[in-house]
Parts: sequence; C-alpha cells; structure tokens
Amino acid sequence: MNTKTKTWKLNKKDFDHAIDPRDDFFHFVNGGWIKRNPIPKTETSWGTFYILRKQNRKILHDLLKNLIDKKNFKKGSDAQLVRDLYFTGMNTKKRNRDRTKDLQPFFDSIQAVKTKEDLAKLIGDFHKAGIGTFWNTFVDQDMNKSTHMMVWLYQGGFGLPERDYYFPKNKKEKELLANYKKHIKAIFKLNGDKEKVATKKAQTVLRIETKLAASSMNREERYDYHKQNNRKTHNQIKTLYKQIAWEDYFKTIHLKKIRVVNVAQPNFFKEVDGLLKQISLPDIKTYLLWCVLDSFSNVLSDDFVNASFSFYGKKLSGQKEIKPRWERVLGIVEGNLREASGKVYIKKYFTQQSKQKMDILVDDVIDAYRERLKSNAWMSKTTKKKALKKLGTIRRKIGYPEKWEGYKGLRLSSDSFVHNLIALSEFHYRRNLQKAGKKVDRTKWHFSPATVNACYDPGLNDITFPAGILQPPFFDVNAPDAINYGAIGSVIGHELTHGFDDSGSKFDAYGNLKNWWTREDRKKFEKRTSTLVSQFNNAKLFDGLHVNGKMTLGENIADLGGAVIAYDAYKRFKKRNKIKDYTISGFDDEQLFFIGLAVIERGHVQKESIRQRLITDPHSPPEFRINIPFSNMESFYEVFGVTPKNKLYRNKKQRAEIW
Repeated sequence: MNTKTKTWKLNKKDFDHAIDPRDDFFHFVNGGWIKRNPIPKTETSWGTFYILRKQNRKILHDLLKNLIDKKNFKKGSDAQLVRDLYFTGMNTKKRNRDRTKDLQPFFDSIQAVKTKEDLAKLIGDFHKAGIGTFWNTFVDQDMNKSTHMMVWLYQGGFGLPERDYYFPKNKKEKELLANYKKHIKAIFKLNGDKEKVATKKAQTVLRIETKLAASSMNREERYDYHKQNNRKTHNQIKTLYKQIAWEDYFKTIHLKKIRVVNVAQPNFFKEVDGLLKQISLPDIKTYLLWCVLDSFSNVLSDDFVNASFSFYGKKLSGQKEIKPRWERVLGIVEGNLREASGKVYIKKYFTQQSKQKMDILVDDVIDAYRERLKSNAWMSKTTKKKALKKLGTIRRKIGYPEKWEGYKGLRLSSDSFVHNLIALSEFHYRRNLQKAGKKVDRTKWHFSPATVNACYDPGLNDITFPAGILQPPFFDVNAPDAINYGAIGSVIGHELTHGFDDSGSKFDAYGNLKNWWTREDRKKFEKRTSTLVSQFNNAKLFDGLHVNGKMTLGENIADLGGAVIAYDAYKRFKKRNKIKDYTISGFDDEQLFFIGLAVIERGHVQKESIRQRLITDPHSPPEFRINIPFSNMESFYEVFGVTPKNKLYRNKKQRAEIW
C-alpha cells in the first residue's frame, strides 16, 4: 500500500495555480504543463498518450538499429521480418529511384479490365494487397452467434476520413474539400499526367467518391449495431447487387462455400451496384488508379510522400512538419508486425509485479461496479440480474497475449518496401479470411503489447490493457494508491462501463447482439444519457464549433462511469486496508485521486486536428473529458468544496447520474 514514496513526486510546475480547480479542473492540473510544452511541429496533438507512444517508439528504434546491419537471420524469424521491413522502409535512395515502379503490375491490371468479371477479380486483388476501393471485405464475429466468425461486407472506397467531409457546411469545410481535389490532381501529375488530364481525373475521382459517401452510414449511425446486422445469403447478394460478379470476386480472395454474409450497409452496396452500371469503364479505371496511388503515395519516393503529407498531414490535421523517416517507418513496422515488436518490448519493459498489481486493481474496480449495480435505484431486478451476470463474465487481458499467432508463411525481403507491404497485406488478409465459419478465438488481442491504449470488446465481452499503457502516469508501482486508482483505475472503469453504454449494452454476456433490457429500463437509461448528450452538445470550442454529444455519447458515459466507479474502488481499498487519510504536496489523498485522473488526459490539439476529430473521433476533446464528468460527481464537489459560485457547479437536477 503506497501512501508516500521516495521515487514518486508531484510536479507542481505542471499546475496553473491561477485557476480555481472548482472552475476548470483540467487546466488547474495541466495548465502549467501545456504552457511549457507546445505541440511539436511534427505532431497534431501533444500530451500524455502521445509522449508515451513516442517513448515506446524510441525504445523500439534503439532495438531496431542494432538489427539493421545484420543479415544472417533465419528466414521467417521475427528478427528477419522486422529487420527487412525496417531496412527497405529506410532505403530512401532506392525508393526515390524506383518511384512507382513496383506499382506497375496494378496499373497494367487496370488497363486490362474489359468485363465486370475482370473488374471483380481486380477489386479482389486490390483488397488482398491492402488497396481500399469500392468496399471492404473481412471476417469478424457473428453478432447473432458470438461463438463463430462470419464474412462482413463493409462500406469503403473514399479517400477522406469520414462521409461528412464530402458535404461541407461552412467555409472551412469547403476549403478542405477543394484542397482534397487539388491533392488528387497533384498526385496524378506526379504520376505523369499533364495539367488538363490531371484536373479531369481529379473531377472524376471526387464525383465517384462523393456518390459513395452519400449512401454510406455516418459515424453516429454506425454506432447502432442493429442497423449493421443485415444477414444475406450468397444467392441474395448476387440477386440484389447484380453488377458485381461475386463468384469471381470471392474466388479471387479465396473465400469458398459462403452461405451467409453480413452486409453492414445495404444502401451503400445498392449505390455501388448502381454506380458500376452508370459510370463508364474509363472513369472506373481512373478511380481505380487513384485508389492505388492514394494507398501507396506515403511510402513511395519523396515527392509522393511530401505531396501526401501536404494534404493529409498539414491541411487535414494541422501537422506543421513531417515526422522523421525512422518514426514513420517504425509506425508501419509496429502496425504490421506487432507481435514481433511486442515480444521485444515486454521482455525488457514489463514485470510480473505490474501484472499482479493490475489484477488487484481490476478486481477492486469490478467489485465497486458490482455494488453500484446492486444498489442501482432506477434499474429493475430483471435487467439488474442480467447486468450482474454480464459483469461477472467479463474477461481481462493484461500486458501481453497468452499465446502468439506468429508469422508462419510470411516472406519479406531486403529488396522492396512496396513489395514487403503488399506481402504483409496479403498475409494478414488471408489469415483473417481463413477464419470464416470457424469458432471465435477469445484469446486474440487487438493490440501490440507496446500499444498505449485500452479497450472493451462487446463481442468478446473482455477488457484489454497492453503493457504499453501500464506505465507512468497511467500506472506506477511507486505512486500513491490514490494516483493509481484515479489514473489506471478510471481507465479500467471506463472500459468496463463500455459493456453497458449506448452500444455495448446491446450485447449480452456472451457477446450476442441481443436486447436483454426491459423496455422501461431502456427508456430510463436513454433519459439519463440524454442529459449527458445535452451537456456535451453545449461544450463550445472555437469558430462556432461544439462537441457532438450523440456521437461521443458512448465515450462520455464511460468517462463518467469510470471516474465514479474508480473513486468507489479507492474508498473501498482504503477501508479494507485500514489506510488513514494522508497528504502529499498540499493535497489530501482523495484530491490526489482526481489529480491522477486529470493527468492522464493531459494534452492539447491543433485546431485543424480538432475539426477533424469532431467529425471522426468518438472521444470528446481532453478538457471536456475531465471537467464535464467531474461537474456531475457529488464526490468531486465534496472533496474540493464546489459551491454554486463555481463554474463547474451544476444543480442536482441538471447532473447526469447513470452508474
């Protein structure tokens, strides 16, 4: 039990003592740090998450540098795969010399298309190679039968991050869309087209992408899993979408004996079917050419890389300077060989002591949540019983996987970065599709162990905390328990409550999409969450922008629930271990709990990136993830003496209380 240690201390320079914590707790705790730590030119955001991610990459970079000059690795070994992928990514001289040479087979295949069967085969080849076009196909859990995997058909095929970008509502959004069109033209020009030809091609691409976007589901709609649960037989999709030669497509991607697929967005596929009938073959070929160039432009020669960064980095996200090449390449290594890099990371940086301490924290937070559910006044006994069952069946994944999948059959070389990336895409795609119709592997992880993140999976009904996030300031074995319960404890609570938020609550204890609530309880829940929607809708930023309370609802429920439950867990921990109140650096232990929570959200974001996140990100901006949940917590009022005179004060009737 840590109350005060020699190796941990609070840095008061990180605070802004001119701010009353009862008016703006986020900036009270983090304001000094934000002033002293501007966003680096190579980043769009800067704060706790980003610093840790950068630290982890530096660790991996140091390990990789030791491999770069070695050549005698066993073929297919983790070291050989990581070394050759990194080596080819860093071989700038060869990339600049080759430019688009390694993409020529795709260019030739596009020109060879004459029939819809040819087109279906080419789309299949594109999907295997990681080239996004028209739609996506993958294997994921069956929402009706959570023990098995099934084929999903999913919307895709546009170059902007979200459909709303194609339908601008203000001057800034119109400028961004115009810049995207200029970017498409610039890439075509780099590929050898003259000004007029490139302009015409850009118009064609934007017209097709806009039509695809118009029929796609937006972010809010995609949170409704019932809307995305549309089972169709193989024969039904052939009848519904006749312009797509499904037999040829499925054969190309090596999917056999498909009986049922989940068409996640039926209207989207109806639009694709219509487009393939209406649009001329030359225009389709132009679009396909763009899909290839867009998929690879950030890994080709420097002129393509810089053009890609100019739009996606600078204009779209507000990043002032491109990251150094080693960091960009390392990000690709991590994303594609996460097990190989993860093994190296945990061997050196994750201890059994951390795992044991995390197990205790998870137990405590689950116990606190269980008691809250038992004493819940608005939920009926029927729903409560099922909620307790679901909570009791949540599995935990801490640190790293119990078993590794490995990379058997993957072949990478020291010759071509593009060829290696294609080989990786084909390997991962084939591995995913081979799971169709098979039982779900509940031991599988979504993250590399080095990832600074955590998650709840509604289909698996489990929570995951990789080794990467189990380090200060999220988790510190040397910190006071109040800090750990406020920091990682609230993250644990956050992920647990995702199982009972507006989306997760639609899955039962076994991961099936099933309504286990009574109708009355669902209405009560929605009424309570509507208060949170209103509070975040009123969270104003700049230029008239504000948070989308509906789109961010699931994360906002989890932020509030995580804080409330973690606080209960800390109080129970203190009582169980007979810990007396204590003070560090002028703050008592319960105040330290809230400080620990506020520190993990520490950070600030470029305006352009904020605009992007308001459209694409289900999380609210950092300051609102602290101030709004705290303004709803009676415990925060008591610990810091919040009164009606303070800006964070809300009348009791105006507070959101869910868990």
